[in-house]
Amino acid sequence: MGKDVPNVVILDLVPGGLEPIIEKEALEQGEGFLRYERREDRALFFVDLTPQERCYKYRLRATTKGQFVVPATQVEAMYLPDLNATSAGSSLTIR
Repeated sequence: MGKDVPNVVILDLVPGGLEPIIEKEALEQGEGFLRYERREDRALFFVDLTPQERCYKYRLRATTKGQFVVPATQVEAMYLPDLNATSAGSSLTIR
């Protein structure tokens, strides 16, 4: 797109067999990061996007062995709902 997009939510569903780890200190997220919310089954990042590539992080712990589906990550501009994207899903094996 080539321009800044303010107030974007990134929704990352946690695959089965994993659980979020409660951080004592927030992980450094870098420029454009506004807020992170950890839920039981998902991570929500609220950011201001720019054309530069960014990486937002959170930690997970394996809880169960097996093969699991990694759901697609969804991104949407909160005040421009027609502006959205979805990643490809994948699979994960925990041994």
